[in-house]
Amino acid sequence: MISSRQTQVNNYGPGPQILNNSGPVNNTVIVIANGITYTQDLALVKDLLKDLYNVRENSILPVPDWRRLSRTHFCLFVLDNGIYDAGVFAIAKTRALEYTPDREKYRHLGPLVIDEILKMPCIFAKRNQYYKLADKNVDVLLGRVTDIIKHEATITFRFEVYSHFPQQIINDNLRYLNILGNDLTSQLDREHWSIRNGDLIKKLGEIGIIKK
Repeated sequence: MISSRQTQVNNYGPGPQILNNSGPVNNTVIVIANGITYTQDLALVKDLLKDLYNVRENSILPVPDWRRLSRTHFCLFVLDNGIYDAGVFAIAKTRALEYTPDREKYRHLGPLVIDEILKMPCIFAKRNQYYKLADKNVDVLLGRVTDIIKHEATITFRFEVYSHFPQQIINDNLRYLNILGNDLTSQLDREHWSIRNGDLIKKLGEIGIIKK
């Protein structure tokens, strides 16, 4: 009998649960979506996900490929009353690009700028409960933005998530991650969107969040 291992990938947020059969077994994966279990050939998984979720081809990013995102800039999103729900959220324009060194470059959100932002890794956080202190049950999400839609007073972001971890880890590494605020608040203490300089992927690896 040929043995196999089954490793579950827990997707945080909307989306299917994918169980990948690893080892000397048939090249298949198990996808659990909407309470239904599908066993699918690995080569056809993209087609299955497109059928289930009406996902565009260019928005399906294999997990290892997120490491190909920008190594010079990253986005930080912090929501207060809003939630990261169903792959979409909004930020008021008055809170956009705070703490952003190159704010003038990004503020018009033209096509070339949007394309650059879509290649940046992102931290999706909730506003801290207290100064530099998050509720112990609050996680930040790590992923990327897949679309940006401008409105009169707000900006809507569509996004996908690759991982999640306790938000307090970010609070404990604000200086190292280059997301300090000022003497009275940290960047996680205020709802906003910022674009920061730095190699987020490398730094998260060095503090043990991402496997090198």
